[in-house]
Amino acid sequence: MDETYLKALKEALEARMKEGGLPSKLSLEENQEVIVRIADIIDNPWRPGSKIYIVVNLADGVQYRLPVNAILYRILTQTGAKIGDYLLLKYLGASTTKSGRTVKRWKVGYLSSEEASRLTSQNMQQNIPQNEVKEANQESSSKTSTDMSREDIIKFIDTMISIYGFTSIKDIDYYLNKVKKLNITVDEKFIQDLGFNLRGDKVVK
Repeated sequence: MDETYLKALKEALEARMKEGGLPSKLSLEENQEVIVRIADIIDNPWRPGSKIYIVVNLADGVQYRLPVNAILYRILTQTGAKIGDYLLLKYLGASTTKSGRTVKRWKVGYLSSEEASRLTSQNMQQNIPQNEVKEANQESSSKTSTDMSREDIIKFIDTMISIYGFTSIKDIDYYLNKVKKLNITVDEKFIQDLGFNLRGDKVVK
């Protein structure tokens, strides 16, 4: 085998080993903030016993891994942040402790996927003209599961996945049964019958 090719191959493989195939690390300037959604939580290959949070930046739709930071990890652990939840991350910059150690400081806002779904539906309802709200209320008593077709449900799930990279059964169940009042069972079979896959807590194509 050609030595030049072998060298290039070795460098590429070494880079792959260092990164572990993970997304790029999220990097923010001091006082910069970003809204993300947790896409996955995996074991940290560099620090056994800890986790790495994979997130989707809602501004650009790109996946990143959160920095391995003790303060940030403690906050996420204490809040019980899980896949599908939302975070507002603000990097406050670095400070030096009395012992001379440099510490990177973060501020975190946490919102569960259930809370976000409720908030979204409330905002949508507030933005609907009052005459439409009255008409919707008058018709709500006669609504059945046929009010939202199979194609409409698939389109909704497709939209969620295209925006966030995935969605969850909880998100779908809340929208269909709490917002749309369909009174249907949203489970793994339901998701698969619509042509989607379930990977852990995530619904994907």
